Amino acid sequence: MNRFKENMIRQLTTHEGLRLKPYLCPAGKLTIGIGRNPDRHDGIGTAAG
Repeated sequence: MNRFKENMIRQLTTHEGLRLKPYLCPAGKLTIGIGRNPDRHDGIGTAAG
C-alpha cells in the first residue's frame, strides 16, 4: 500500500472511527466500518451524502 493511501486510511479512521459491527449513526442510518452505509442503494455505500 502506498504512503498516501495509508495516511488517508489513518486520517479517516481517526476522524470517522472504526466499527466492525453494524450500528445506527446519529442520522439513524445503518453504518459499518469507516463511515460505510450499507443502506445506500446507489452502489456507493458511503455515509456521506
